[in-house]
Amino acid sequence: MIQLPKEFKENVINRYGKIGEEWLNSINEIIEKYKKQFNLSNIKLEDNLSMNILIYANSSEHGEVVLKIGTPGETTINEINYLRQYSSKYFAKCYYI
Repeated sequence: MIQLPKEFKENVINRYGKIGEEWLNSINEIIEKYKKQFNLSNIKLEDNLSMNILIYANSSEHGEVVLKIGTPGETTINEINYLRQYSSKYFAKCYYI
């Protein structure tokens, strides 16, 4: 179970209201889903969170990975679309969206 910083949770709720609160309440289920899906181990939460959750881990299939779980909103969707458009060694590679 991931323990999110109080300030992070407050920021999400202040920005997204009830939707943010529901997202926060389901976050451990979301993490567990991806932990199983990508066989993640050595899971470490980024210390300095802003509006997204960043988790560093090892995947038996992909090696060292960063799991980014975006808050519910248009900004996250836009970021996903940008990453889909650009594919080079200078951008993060998305294994799953």
